[in-house]
Amino acid sequence: MLSKNKMVIELDERYFNQEELSNAVVQHLISKGNSCEKIDHYTIILNNKKYTLTEKTINIGVPLQRVILKETK
Repeated sequence: MLSKNKMVIELDERYFNQEELSNAVVQHLISKGNSCEKIDHYTIILNNKKYTLTEKTINIGVPLQRVILKETK
């Protein structure tokens, strides 16, 4: 899902470590053809724009982990 300044990603695997989660997000975005690099565990550069990475787990029978990327200045 994509809005003006926010993107939501659902990965196939669940991650319990923030470093592994941010690495997986970067690899996912690169595999989709984006230019992406990790600044730290909570910040990435995606197509020359800076984003803050947060995680949300939703329990709907089976836990679903969502990654929210919000554009920052």
